[in-house]
Amino acid sequence: MSKCKTMSLNNALIHDKNEAHAGQLRRVTDFGCELHVACATNPWGPVFNRGRELTLNVLSEDESVAEAIPVSLDGIRKCPQAWIYRLNFERKPKLAAPSQDTESTR
Repeated sequence: MSKCKTMSLNNALIHDKNEAHAGQLRRVTDFGCELHVACATNPWGPVFNRGRELTLNVLSEDESVAEAIPVSLDGIRKCPQAWIYRLNFERKPKLAAPSQDTESTR
């Protein structure tokens, strides 16, 4: 299985006071998750630096409800079609669907 081809879970938004990027939440654990942001959204590269404190808004499956939680950016990598933001949090979002990925997130 490719590291970039995992089951999509929730749509989510990561943001600070100046920037926001939407993507798909994947590999959710009790400690963190990945947010896959399409390269077409930001082809020049990631706008957030490692260690940055951000807010993650997780949308419900029908996108009628959102949950905001504080996160820290642990790492960034690039796949052919996406920037992958590795995020850490103190509590798992209640709206996050259970992860069905088999690869470890830590």
